Amino acid sequence: PRAGIVYSYSKQGTLKLLYGDAFRAPSTYEGLFQAPSDAAHPSLTSERIRTYELNVEQRLTPWLHSTLSLYHYAMQDLIDQFVDSGGNILYRNQGTTLAKGAEIQLDTRLPDGLRATISYALQVADDENDAPLSNSPRNVFKAMASAELFGAVIAGARFRCESPRLTVYGTETPSYCLTDLNLTSKPLRGFSLSLAFRNLFDRRYATPGGIEHVQPAIEQDGRSLVGRVSWSY
Repeated sequence: PRAGIVYSYSKQGTLKLLYGDAFRAPSTYEGLFQAPSDAAHPSLTSERIRTYELNVEQRLTPWLHSTLSLYHYAMQDLIDQFVDSGGNILYRNQGTTLAKGAEIQLDTRLPDGLRATISYALQVADDENDAPLSNSPRNVFKAMASAELFGAVIAGARFRCESPRLTVYGTETPSYCLTDLNLTSKPLRGFSLSLAFRNLFDRRYATPGGIEHVQPAIEQDGRSLVGRVSWSY
């Protein structure tokens, strides 16, 4: 079930209180590699999550919109990997996992077609022992902008920065910032061309691996160019 209360405290502002309750059953893959059904390692059960969110949306000017979000997530019986005494990688249900944080975002749309979004998120995620979760950055910054060029091409840029992430080996990945650029054109009706530059400045960065990997972190792709042609009718 999910529920929400929305209150418009003014013509320019809205307050939202949201609640959600959901579950995920073990996948077939996780079930095949689950621990034996005994007292020490019982069979896998569904993992559940309860979410609480408070959102405040306020229009600051006719062209500037702001959003502030506070959230608290509680996950029970999280399905995660572990290594048994024989060195085998199996799955089991963890205890309660908590995540809480805040995010602020500004959106603008100008009459000349320029659109921009900037956001910052601060989050804290801990496991059942109050230890930080792996692969969960504490700080995330994003900025995006798009504009029309020459009336035929839409150019979009995205800038994203993340703070270090903890690995399953107890080390941390370095923080990084990435820039993507995308060009889209529709020269004919139903015909679309796009060109995307990912990791435009060829930044070297890595994200945490799992316990099945020998290395704590796995290096990601450098600069890449992706072209796409599509036609719809």
